[in-house]
Amino acid sequence: MNLIELQKDFLPKEIVLKLIRDVPKENYSEKLEILDNYINQVKDSFDADILLIKSNQEKGFIYWDAGKFDLAIKHYENVLEILAPADSPFIYFHIACMLITCYRLIEQFGSSMEWAETALGNLNSTDSSFYNKLSILTAYTDLLNETGTPFREKYTAIIDDLVQELEFPPVPVVEPIQKIKIISQEHKKWNQQLMQVHLIGMENKEKLITALKVYVASCEIGWYKKYAEQTLIRIENAC
Repeated sequence: MNLIELQKDFLPKEIVLKLIRDVPKENYSEKLEILDNYINQVKDSFDADILLIKSNQEKGFIYWDAGKFDLAIKHYENVLEILAPADSPFIYFHIACMLITCYRLIEQFGSSMEWAETALGNLNSTDSSFYNKLSILTAYTDLLNETGTPFREKYTAIIDDLVQELEFPPVPVVEPIQKIKIISQEHKKWNQQLMQVHLIGMENKEKLITALKVYVASCEIGWYKKYAEQTLIRIENAC
């Protein structure tokens, strides 16, 4: 498998716009036809494994977006039959998260738990990011809440790693499910605020600098604060 090719975008911008903007999610058959037509055009220019991974990933999302979770599962599992966590941690854990969620939504809780525990186990053996950890922990706790299952003690170390990597401030609770909920809410808050700052754009440089300074002064998550500080320095030093 060509891992460099795996990291590249699969769909050209015009196809992405058709699938997301032009065709309603309910018309998933039309979306699939557009996707299949594109795949047939480019299939000879892709590594076979990459083509399988990318095409099934896109089909899984089309079904997910349409609420056809059982059909999404088929395509997502096709991906993870050949994709190892180390091949692409981002893709692997994203799809594992989708499988945990899809199985939960169709109330196949046993399969959801199997994927949750597989993903949680792979987090420790892979160079996973804090985003990977948070997404899997959140999907896992959603499942626990729905089934009334307690949090397994052996996974608390992942929460500790997440807090350390994010440079998260002290969390005023010990119970792991509540702790993950607080971390997830704060992460979402500061992530979205940073996205709003970036939307200002370099064409309004002074406004962008002011917004970044406000963000740096108020942000309570160390990783995001440092990222914003570095962005601010780069913009201030730009010609």
